[in-house]
Amino acid sequence: MNPPEPPPPPPPHIPPADVLRWCAAAAPELWFPSAAAEAHGVPRDALNEPLRVLRQSELVAVGDWVAGRGQGYRLTAAGERIVRGGGPVPLDGPVPADDPPDPNAFPPLSGLSLNDRGLMTREAFLNPRAAVISPALILVCLVWFAWGLVVAWRIGVPGVAYLRDGESRVLIRLGAIYGPVLLDGEWWRLVTAGFVHVGALHLLVNLFSLGVLGPVAEGLWGRKRFIVLYFLSGLGASCAAALVNPGSVTAGASGSLWGLQSAVIVWLIRFREHLPPALFMEWLRRMLLVTGVNVVVSLTPSVSWEGHFAGGVVGFAVGVFLDWSRWGVGRRRYAMGVFGIAALTAGMLGGLWAGTYTVGEWKALRQKAGTPAPKAGPLDPAFVTALEGVQPTRWKPLLQSATVAILSRDPGRVSVAAIKAREQCAQLRRHAKEVRDRLTPDPTNDALRAYLTEVDALAEKLEGLMADPKPPSKRQWDDLGARAAKADAAWPQRAAPVVP
Repeated sequence: MNPPEPPPPPPPHIPPADVLRWCAAAAPELWFPSAAAEAHGVPRDALNEPLRVLRQSELVAVGDWVAGRGQGYRLTAAGERIVRGGGPVPLDGPVPADDPPDPNAFPPLSGLSLNDRGLMTREAFLNPRAAVISPALILVCLVWFAWGLVVAWRIGVPGVAYLRDGESRVLIRLGAIYGPVLLDGEWWRLVTAGFVHVGALHLLVNLFSLGVLGPVAEGLWGRKRFIVLYFLSGLGASCAAALVNPGSVTAGASGSLWGLQSAVIVWLIRFREHLPPALFMEWLRRMLLVTGVNVVVSLTPSVSWEGHFAGGVVGFAVGVFLDWSRWGVGRRRYAMGVFGIAALTAGMLGGLWAGTYTVGEWKALRQKAGTPAPKAGPLDPAFVTALEGVQPTRWKPLLQSATVAILSRDPGRVSVAAIKAREQCAQLRRHAKEVRDRLTPDPTNDALRAYLTEVDALAEKLEGLMADPKPPSKRQWDDLGARAAKADAAWPQRAAPVVP
């Protein structure tokens, strides 16, 4: 049996006065602890504590980081006076300055100097500490999305449809933004919408972005300020998307991610002198590439570019205010930062509230007092499936596939695509009849009943064109397009998911 290995010896004690003299000997050049440890034959870690004491006493300050040599340090003016005088090194606090303090100046807050911010920047990009808030947000989004599968099962929505498109009824139950329910007082949706995602692909893209950006932003801003930055950016995106598209279901964390993105870019450019040039260019290219891709994605259909850009703008503003409130030169600037955050939050919520009385689509929603819903008996799964099957998101792909089948059919061959399209048309008509038969004779259902009539007429017209062996004439094509436009315009609940 081998004897246990003895514990490693403790690192040698290096007096702070020795480190101060070593730093003075390197002046006017920077002093590098790694090189000094090698020259004096001591472990590098043994210099951490005396460096901390000297920095706390404001005798040394952080300099530049040099590739291959590490972090550099230099004497402060107070440290130079101590070295010139040859007196003892005071370790009970900052050395008083030569000039008396200005009695009219605001007392400085405890915070970080410009050099300390440079050190934090290098550590965040080169050696980030373990993130806590970002993984927690990723976990919450995953659990939230998984709960959506349970909600979909309970109301009879196919799980595949939820995983692919989110499905509006499920998204609303999960906490997505929808104008009519906001008017009912559910303003908490402006926050919960950031945890709801429109399909599995949307979820994976956002969680990947959060995994890349989150730890860096969390290391730069700290955990508490990271939370403020994340949620206020998301709130700004939610307010902008809801203001512009009150009739659409809006969900997603993209607005918060845009806020983190803009805040990291601002920090990266502002403190670039504290990073190695190669690392700065690498991260700058990476962030600009991410921004360019997000701009392109923001301009695609069913994506709220207003929410994306609003999240980025809010993230930039919140980053500035957080900078003031953390490292302000005095209490006045700290108060300006806190007031700026409070005013920005009040402005976002107040602007949306005012928009509900002034924007045309919002005024129409207020007059309707909510979108009419079908009044039927208990919603059994068959009825829910039929109601889902008559929505525009279902018959529009059918219209496209049937058009392709008509244009590409060969009179001498049996077209499998045409047979499948005709079966889908028949199923669409059955769903429309089932929903129409279940509606109670109530005036609030007139809009849905009229829509079902248009859908039935469209499906009948499409069946007729596929049954006719002759190619459709221009008049027939125009008639089909007009019927499709009428059916789309008659849809009484425009709740297509919009991704912010």
